[in-house]
Amino acid sequence: MKMHCRFLSAVNASVILNTSKHKALLTIATICGLFGISLASQAQDSIVRKNTWIPLPIAYYKPETGLALGAAGAYNFYLNKKDFVSPPSQIQLSAVFTQKGQMSIALPFSFFWKERKHTLIGQFEYNDFSYDFYGVGAGNKEGVSENFNVRFPLFRINYLRKIKQRFFVGARWWYEDYRVYDFEKSPWLTSGEIAGGRGSVTSGPGIVALYDSRDNIYFTSKGFYLELVVHDQAKHWGSQFNYQRYRFDYRIFGELRKGLVVGQMVFGDFVKGDVPFSQLASIGSDKRMRGFYPGRYRDNNLLLYQGEVRGYFYKRWGAAAFGNVALLSKSINQFSLNNSHAALGLGLRYAFDREKKTNLRLDVSLPIGSGMEKMSYTGNPFIFYLTINEAF
Repeated sequence: MKMHCRFLSAVNASVILNTSKHKALLTIATICGLFGISLASQAQDSIVRKNTWIPLPIAYYKPETGLALGAAGAYNFYLNKKDFVSPPSQIQLSAVFTQKGQMSIALPFSFFWKERKHTLIGQFEYNDFSYDFYGVGAGNKEGVSENFNVRFPLFRINYLRKIKQRFFVGARWWYEDYRVYDFEKSPWLTSGEIAGGRGSVTSGPGIVALYDSRDNIYFTSKGFYLELVVHDQAKHWGSQFNYQRYRFDYRIFGELRKGLVVGQMVFGDFVKGDVPFSQLASIGSDKRMRGFYPGRYRDNNLLLYQGEVRGYFYKRWGAAAFGNVALLSKSINQFSLNNSHAALGLGLRYAFDREKKTNLRLDVSLPIGSGMEKMSYTGNPFIFYLTINEAF
């Protein structure tokens, strides 16, 4: 019996549990987090446009890392409290350190100012961690994998300027120095057959167009969101690989009745050229395709659908039910339902900041159908996610 988990992103612990001992670890961390949130949010109900913060402990265990402990936090604030158009800005900070000397430090941020004429969103990360590699392509349903260690600093920044009501255009820059090490434990990955298997530096700009009519960016009840991205990674930008990425992200929201929201998302990620494995389109995260280990499947092209019903049932407490399905392929004309991957899940919400509609989110997800294939890292396919903000 063993438990595996991965720290996915800032303020997020993705956990797969098998034993009561490890369930107790997550339960203690969750209770401590809720207690801290309750203290931080007391008396907030009657306070308007105040800056707020949330602490969140992180604790888990897996054989590759040993015991992992850390903390995370999110700070919501207004750059100008007289600006009633801009959403609240947010800074998150998280740090995890493991018994075997590994670490993950992340700083995502979102700034909005001058009635949302300007938006700056990005993240800084440094990771020295152990991950599982399952190969490239839609196959490998037997769950054959190998473990590898990697160090990588990561920097992503996006700037958007409002052109007209709800319409924004801007640019982005992504940089990542992915340094794979401990080759003896990952001969498959570092054999030379996998692009970027011994490491990769990727760097380059992108152009972004966005239409956003959501009523709230942190917990949307109505409106829709459409983002289009063209992204170039080439040697003249400092990248070791030459490839292009094209993405679309469409989301639509509405209320079945007051307080009960239905959200739907269709996402496409398409990369062409000389692409390192770490930059391929993939499934598995706390925001897209909950229910799968990050990178469990990866290929050049991805089409993904997510649907969710969510709402509050008692004061600050809420719940959610969601489903995901994804298709991956080497080329666009090779998408097939025979290689689909799907999952269902339930979630619990706690509104630590009701004014800004910012939630603590606990989700549990289970692969279904063809997604129930063997997974080498666990005999129990349930995956838990403890994080801040909604998946979409």
